Amino acid sequence: MSSSKHYLNNNPACKETHLRFGILGSDLEPDEVTRVLQIQPHKAFAKGDLFETRSGQHKRSSGLWSFNTKSLVNSTSPEIHAEYLLDRIEPRAETLKSVFQERGYRLSISVWWEGNDYHGGFTLSTKTLRRLSCICEEISFFFISSDSEECDRST
Repeated sequence: MSSSKHYLNNNPACKETHLRFGILGSDLEPDEVTRVLQIQPHKAFAKGDLFETRSGQHKRSSGLWSFNTKSLVNSTSPEIHAEYLLDRIEPRAETLKSVFQERGYRLSISVWWEGNDYHGGFTLSTKTLRRLSCICEEISFFFISSDSEECDRST
């Protein structure tokens, strides 16, 4: 059986992909997470922080700390993005469990994959999926189609 790792190649069907690792908790303090993990977040806020929407000003209902590969990895292979994320987060897995998971914070990973067409997909190796699942409680997958013309024809 061939062991070609086609999932490491750029995916011509993919317009954009990235992975996000997030920690969410009602009393989460983003500065503490940054200090403990020694990683700068791409997005962070604490419960009670204010934010604006079209309907006015609101308070955050919980704290969030997240790290995203979007601007850091130049590849349309989710496997490459996952490896980049794992290289940074995985060495801190025990800290994640002992400090943050024990407090009831939700640790999650999101995989974003935007196709160039109405159809498409990607592959992640079982080794990578296993490694990702060891640093979080859930993995969400988002598939987005960029071909609005194809969507219009199907209705």
